[in-house]
Amino acid sequence: MTPIAAGTDIVGGLWHMKALLESENAKGTPVERQIWTFSDMMNETAALPMPALLATGPENMMDHAKRNGLVVPLNGYRVHVIGASTRGLTPQAWNILKAFWSAYFRAAGAELVSYSAEDSILR
Repeated sequence: MTPIAAGTDIVGGLWHMKALLESENAKGTPVERQIWTFSDMMNETAALPMPALLATGPENMMDHAKRNGLVVPLNGYRVHVIGASTRGLTPQAWNILKAFWSAYFRAAGAELVSYSAEDSILR
C-alpha cells in the first residue's frame, strides 16, 4: 500500500478494509466483520475536509458525507476506534467529531463498539 492522500483518509481506509475483508469472504474464508481503527479520526481529504467542516456541527458534516457518497456500507460490521486524538481540539470540537463518527457508523449500518482517545488498550 502507498499513501495517496496528503492528509488522513479515513473514508478511503474504510473502503479499502471493506473490499479486503469481503474479497476474503467471497473466497469462502470466514471473516469476522470487525474493524479496529487506530487513528486520530480527523479526515483531511478534499472530499471530506473535517478541520474546515468541524464548526458546522455533526449533523451538517453528516449531510456533507451523504451528499458526496462518502458513507461506506458496513452492514454487520463492528468498529473499534482507538486513539481518536484530542490534539488541537477543544472538548466541544472533540465531542462534535465523536458525534459525527457515531452518526456515520450508524448510517453505514455498523456498530460503533468503542471510540476512545486512549492509544493503548488492555486485553
